[in-house]
Amino acid sequence: MPKRCLFLLLIIVAIPALLFAQTDRIISYGSDLTPEEQRIVFHDFPLPLDLKPDQIKSLKVTNEEEWNLFQGLIPDDQIGARAVSGVYVEQLTEGEGIKIQTKNFTLVTPHIFANALATRG
Repeated sequence: MPKRCLFLLLIIVAIPALLFAQTDRIISYGSDLTPEEQRIVFHDFPLPLDLKPDQIKSLKVTNEEEWNLFQGLIPDDQIGARAVSGVYVEQLTEGEGIKIQTKNFTLVTPHIFANALATRG
């Protein structure tokens, strides 16, 4: 499954959760990631070294949710059959803007992600 689609879904799910949660950090995992893959994804994010996975709010996004969101908007073969991406969202101090870092993305640029986040509010 192209990671760009699931990443956008994860952002769409994670941003409202961040806005309404009593936390400034959220990780969202594709539901098809194994526990070991989740551990690897967790350690890829720019988190404090002493932070443990159970100390941060996490969400899971399913491939069904991806289909519900993207079907009819993008080609079905780009939606795929597994939810395997992850996203980390941190609310920054007011005035810091939006900072985007990507890994293993080729079609969707950091600028496109920043635009989606700014549009989402």
